[in-house]
Amino acid sequence: MPRFAILHHRTPSHASKPDHYDLLLEDGDVLKTFTLWEFPRVNEPTEAIPDFDHRLMYLDYEGPISGDRGEVTQADRGSFSWVIREAHQVEVELAGATLVGRLILRLQDSEMPGGGEASSATD
Repeated sequence: MPRFAILHHRTPSHASKPDHYDLLLEDGDVLKTFTLWEFPRVNEPTEAIPDFDHRLMYLDYEGPISGDRGEVTQADRGSFSWVIREAHQVEVELAGATLVGRLILRLQDSEMPGGGEASSATD
């Protein structure tokens, strides 16, 4: 069964992207990554922004991010199964330490809360 992790990404004050959560879903030899502005809840839709694929090492990583882009700490981890993979919606069944159940992601564009543009270069 593929693995997942949710990392709390605390960014420095000069970053173009505010503090957020990175949802990492194992997909072969990469992690499909989504930016979440809040810690998600199961069985409730969560707005998510697709981000660039990350390396598998981030499933177990906590610490500073290179290039003065802040630091990450694990908020949850476990295994999951894909339920829906579509252009505007992803659903996965999670079996994590904290989250157990269906995570429903409504995929958005790259706009940050308040109308700013998010930059994947900050992750």
